[in-house]
Amino acid sequence: MSNFAFFKPEFFWALFFIILVVIIHLFKRPRLVHLDFSTIRFLQSEALSSSNKRKIRKLLQFLTRILTVLTIVILFARPHSSDDVISAFSDPQVSVYVWIDHTFSMTYSIDGKTTAQRCLDVVDSISKLVPATAKIFLFDHKTGEYILCDSQNKNNSNSNGINDFSQAVKEFKKNGVSNSILLICSDFQKGSSNIIDSVLGSSDLSNSILLVSFVPKKPWNYSINNASYSNGAVQTGIQAQGKDLESGKLILKINHNTYNENSVKVKNETISTVFLETGNQKISTGQVVLTTQDPLQFDNTLYFTSQNSPQKILIIGNKEHNYVIRAALKAVSAENQYIVTSKQTSEITYDDLDSSNVIVINSLDGPSTILDAFLMSNSNRSSSIIFCIDPDELNKSKYHTMITNVFVKQSAGFIQKADQHVFPLLNDTVSKLWRNFPSVKIDEVRVLIYGKGLPGEPVLKFNNGDTFISYLKDQANRNWIIFSTPQGITTANNIFKTAFFVPLFDRTVQFLESKNQVIADDIWTTGQKNKNPFYNSRYAVRLFDHADNYINDIGRLNHWMFEKSGLYKIVSQGKPPYYLIVRPDPAESIMDFNLPKILKEHNHAIEEVKSTEIITNIKKQVNGFSGMLLWILLAILMIIEVVLWGAIPKKAA
Repeated sequence: MSNFAFFKPEFFWALFFIILVVIIHLFKRPRLVHLDFSTIRFLQSEALSSSNKRKIRKLLQFLTRILTVLTIVILFARPHSSDDVISAFSDPQVSVYVWIDHTFSMTYSIDGKTTAQRCLDVVDSISKLVPATAKIFLFDHKTGEYILCDSQNKNNSNSNGINDFSQAVKEFKKNGVSNSILLICSDFQKGSSNIIDSVLGSSDLSNSILLVSFVPKKPWNYSINNASYSNGAVQTGIQAQGKDLESGKLILKINHNTYNENSVKVKNETISTVFLETGNQKISTGQVVLTTQDPLQFDNTLYFTSQNSPQKILIIGNKEHNYVIRAALKAVSAENQYIVTSKQTSEITYDDLDSSNVIVINSLDGPSTILDAFLMSNSNRSSSIIFCIDPDELNKSKYHTMITNVFVKQSAGFIQKADQHVFPLLNDTVSKLWRNFPSVKIDEVRVLIYGKGLPGEPVLKFNNGDTFISYLKDQANRNWIIFSTPQGITTANNIFKTAFFVPLFDRTVQFLESKNQVIADDIWTTGQKNKNPFYNSRYAVRLFDHADNYINDIGRLNHWMFEKSGLYKIVSQGKPPYYLIVRPDPAESIMDFNLPKILKEHNHAIEEVKSTEIITNIKKQVNGFSGMLLWILLAILMIIEVVLWGAIPKKAA
C-alpha cells in the first residue's frame, strides 16, 4: 500500500480557514422566534417537511464548504506517493542530479546513436516534462561537479573509460537537499554495476534514487583481446560475443603503413587466434585493426610493440660493495630496459620500495625500520626480492629480525655458516634460465663462505649438492630469490670478478619475471593508476603522445593514470624511446549486464526503470488522471455548493 507524503506540507496551516467556515456557519444560523398560536391545526404538514429539508441542505452546504477548503489546502500541499520515486518529478521545487555512465561500454551504438547519447536524449525529455521551477543538474566528468543542464553541456557524451560514480555521489551529498533525486543512467555493464553497488551500499543517502537502465537488447560485440609481437609475427585473438563474425578483415599496420590484411570468421562465444607475418620488417610499434560492422568499436584496435617492458631495480646496502651489481645490471639494461638505482640502507624511503619491481638486498650497512615494515606488509605483492645472505651477519639484528619476521616457518636459525671451497653447477644448458652457457661447470667461480640450509626450492646448486640459490614466496605472496653467499665486492667469493657475474644477475631477474610477471606490463589500462616504473629517475622522463606532443615529465611521479587510450612514448636521457600501450579495460568488452544488488537491500526510496518506460511514467505522474483527481473533486464540490445555494429558499420578508 502506498504511503502518501506532501511536497509542501507547510500549506496545512491554511486548515485554520475551516474554523472560519464553522464560525460563519454558526453566525448565519436562523434565530428562533417564539410565536403564540391559538391552534396549529391550520398549519399544513408540508411546511414542517420543508423546514426539515432546509436544515439538511444547510448541513450539506456546511460540509461541502469544509471539504472545499480541505481540498484546496491539499492541492497546494501537493500530495504524492512516497513509495514511488517517479512521483517526485512533479514537485515544482525538485532538483534532479543526473550521472551518466562514462565507461567505454556506453559507446554501444544502435542505429547510429550511442547509449550515452540516448541517455542525454532522456534527460532532455525529462527537462521538458518537469515543472518550470524544477532544476536539472548534469555531472561534468571533467570538473567532477554538477552543473546546471543546458544545451552547452548536453554534448558531454564522449566516454573515456573512467567510472567516477563515487565522486558523483560525494558531490550529490554535498549539494543535494531533501527533495533532490539522484538519477543514474547506465547500461549497468558488470564492471560499472559492481562499482555502483559498492558506492550505494557504503553511502548514507536518504534521497530518492532512480536507476535508469539502458541495457541493449540482444547485445553482441566483436573484439581484439590481445596483440603481441614475437619472431617476425604478430599474434592476436579475435572474440565474438552474441553473434557469429561472418565477415571481418584484420589489418596489420606498421609505422602507420598497412602491411598485412587477413579475412577472419569467428563463431559465436569463441576466440580465434590469428598470426600475421611481418617478414623482415623492422618493428618498433604497430597496431592491429578489425574492420567489420560492430556496435562497439572501441575494442577493435590494439597497439603492440616489439620492445621489452622496463622494470625498476632498487639495490639496498653498502654502495661501495654493491656498485658492481649496479654495473652488471646496467650492462644489460639497454636490451632488457632495466632502471637501476643503488641506495644506502639509511637513504631508502617507502616510496623507493613501493615503486620498485625488484629489490636487491646485499651487504646491509645497518637495520632499517622502513624496510622491515615494507616486508611485513601486504601492500605491494608485485615487488620481488633478491636477498643475499652473509653468514657472518646472520645473528646480527639487521638480518636476523628481517628473516625471522618474513619467513615465520623458515627461521634464520636453520641457516649455518659453511667454510668450504665450492663452485656452481648448472643443472643444464638447454633450459631458458641457463641457455647458451658453454659449460655445465662454472669452476672459475670460487665460493669460500656460504650459508648452508637455505629454505625454499633450489634454483642452482654447488658441486657438493648444497643450495647456491633458492626460490620461495613469503606470507604476502611475494617472490624471493635467496643467495647463500654475498654478492658484489666480498671476500666470501670471487663471483664479481668472473664472467658469470653479469648473466647470473640478468637471468635471476628474468627468472623472477617468469614466476610472477614482476616486470611492469607495457599495456596499461585507461583510467587506472599504475605504479610508475620511471619514478625517481635520475634524469627527466618526458611523456609524449603518438603524435609526439609533449604531455608531462613523469620522472617525479610515483603513480600515473592515463585518461585516453592510445600509444605513448617515453624519452629519457641516454636511452632509446620506450613505448607504452594504453587500452580500455578488456572487461568493458564483455556483454554482461546486471542491476546492482543494493536495489533489494536499501531502506530509502530506490527504484529501477527501463529507459523505454521512464518518460511514459513521468508523463503519467505529471499529466495523468491520478494528478487530476483532486481538481475533479474540487469542481464537483463547487457544483454542489452552487446547487445547494440555489435550492435553499431565502428567508421570507
